[in-house]
Amino acid sequence: MTEKVVYPIVDKYLDDRPAGRALVKAGPNGLVRKGIDVEKCISIDNGALRIMPLVHPGWGRSAISYGPYARTGGLGLAVFMLNGHNTSQAEPIPDGTMARLRRWIVGAETDPPHQRLIRWAIRGNRKTQLRQIFSWIRNSKRSFRGPYLDENLAVGWFPNEVPQNPLKEGNAFIMHALGPENGELWAHVGSNQQPVIRGLQNLPVYFIIILREKGAAYYAASVPDAYGLVGYPWMRPLAIDPYNEDAVVYASVHQSTLGQIGFRAETRVFGSHIAQLPELANWYGTAHAADRLTGDGPLNGTQAEVGGRWEVKQGSFSRTGDGLILVQSESFAVLDPGTTTGLIHVTLEVQSANSDDAGLHWRVRDRENGWGLLASTAGCRLIIIGNGVCTTVASSQEVRLLPGKENSIQILDDGRTFGIFVNGQLLCNKWFTDTRLQHETGVGISSSGLSEGHCCFNSFEAHPRAVPIPETMRLGEPWLPPDSRVVITEKFENFTGELTGKMVTVGDKVWRKEMGKGIFQINGNGGSKVLASKKKPNPGRTAYTIDWDYPDYADLE
Repeated sequence: MTEKVVYPIVDKYLDDRPAGRALVKAGPNGLVRKGIDVEKCISIDNGALRIMPLVHPGWGRSAISYGPYARTGGLGLAVFMLNGHNTSQAEPIPDGTMARLRRWIVGAETDPPHQRLIRWAIRGNRKTQLRQIFSWIRNSKRSFRGPYLDENLAVGWFPNEVPQNPLKEGNAFIMHALGPENGELWAHVGSNQQPVIRGLQNLPVYFIIILREKGAAYYAASVPDAYGLVGYPWMRPLAIDPYNEDAVVYASVHQSTLGQIGFRAETRVFGSHIAQLPELANWYGTAHAADRLTGDGPLNGTQAEVGGRWEVKQGSFSRTGDGLILVQSESFAVLDPGTTTGLIHVTLEVQSANSDDAGLHWRVRDRENGWGLLASTAGCRLIIIGNGVCTTVASSQEVRLLPGKENSIQILDDGRTFGIFVNGQLLCNKWFTDTRLQHETGVGISSSGLSEGHCCFNSFEAHPRAVPIPETMRLGEPWLPPDSRVVITEKFENFTGELTGKMVTVGDKVWRKEMGKGIFQINGNGGSKVLASKKKPNPGRTAYTIDWDYPDYADLE
């Protein structure tokens, strides 16, 4: 059951609360924070929610939720947060508990261990550190009993206050650990998790999910030039889910694990905002070209719901009450919204298994120039047409249309790199980098060899590469460093010998050895080398430093 709700609902976490007491029945302005905090690791301080690492990782143990709400088109959720560590995983710690305790006691080796222990006993956060020690013991190679987890964060809409497995429910973003490449952001599409950004940096991010009567649209934003994203106050359309129909939903942030191989990290949530957005209550949201493709009669020359008139360049399509069907084989239709497209999506049904193609096209200049995906029940092909010559760029028999099902086909393109998805699966399991025709604005559909009525296109939509975050969903600008100037530069040039005593290339600072017995050697050719080898490794930790006169801020490149 849902109660009558007055939107917007905004939680900026201005009420400081100790660990274990952040979930309240009556918060600021009567706000109710639901969820679960089994280990009392959720707190609020300094205007942000804090989620500490779980000793026993797993879903359904640490979450904050709002709701329930009745699903309506245009119901939006914005969560502004910094995930503790995008590549957090739950796995056995490689070294033993005693070895890790010794390492903790020694620390950075800048002070004697007994001084560190005395300072910790007087001023240290003993409760937090004891939790960390328990975590080391629980997750040691000898004691670890699972679960193994590579997904650490879920943000979005769910059918329950605390779902047992957020990976299989709702409309949500999921953070997947990649190891050296940091995190991979997924969006829940149908029964699959669709990858949308590989190598997401640990930066403050706006996660925005706008529900539709059926499905949802996914968006995200961060600081300017963040990899894979656009800078606030803009947001990047990332994925469309055309399937989910949960009638009652909760807006939630779930954390399953934090940190990696025994190191800790904490998540900060700066704000959560739930609002009804009338301007986005339609089925196509922020699209600059959209058409249900239903109706009656030929497609050519008809007005799309958004984006102008269709131009059939070849063959013939016809609108029906169920969607767009083929009338003549080898057909190709284009819609030009006038600006470049960053996300394009269509649903497609085919009646039976065969090798005939249905196509989704973008970066289209004209009939003889553009990119396209040709999909069938036998597989998919990525093509580029240049000056009338069609070239296959990639193909896969693993990614294909399912007969008798509503298939979701979408393309995510930032102008340089693009991914192609069929039912949430990434074509060839790779992203393609290609700037050819990146400024062209046409989008469209095609068919090749399909018999009349064999396939049916529906709900075609194309979104710009960036759209404004709705005013009512803005929770503040991500922090940016102040205007700065370069005060120190080091190029390791015009010097030979150990780094100690060398003056920096630009500035008035001198390098000194801060700790350790190893040696950094300058080769005189713009490089520094640690004097070590596999047979004779560097003896413990070694660090060289220079004095820094600005303790409140540093930016290193």
